[in-house]
Amino acid sequence: MENKLPLLAAFECYEEGFQKFDEANKLLSKGPRSYHLEKMRGYVSALFDKYAPFKVGDTVVLTEDPKIGPNSGWRSSEHFLKKGCRGVVSGVDYYDDNFRADVCMDNQTFIFNGVEKPANHPATFCLCESLLVKI
Repeated sequence: MENKLPLLAAFECYEEGFQKFDEANKLLSKGPRSYHLEKMRGYVSALFDKYAPFKVGDTVVLTEDPKIGPNSGWRSSEHFLKKGCRGVVSGVDYYDDNFRADVCMDNQTFIFNGVEKPANHPATFCLCESLLVKI
């Protein structure tokens, strides 16, 4: 691989990308673009409205304690992220072959000087479907 100025290498990547967009447009030009976009909307709708195990606004409960690593930002929440903890779903996504939910857990607290206090600004936790059940 020859050495190129970063800007020139970036322009080559942009050009390759534009060529791929042109190829995609040609594939979709065999019918109205609106047809293909409507099909994609339908697929997304089916995935999240029909097959997702939970929806925004659902109440869920943890079925087991999440595994929290020693360097995780969740360490300060480990004391309440326990099996049986309830929360409300604020978002749903599909990633790495799993549904995931953004959940604002009820009764969030923090520990300051050994004293547990209610959280003023509750956090949202992205949890895998295997850790949650809708109630």
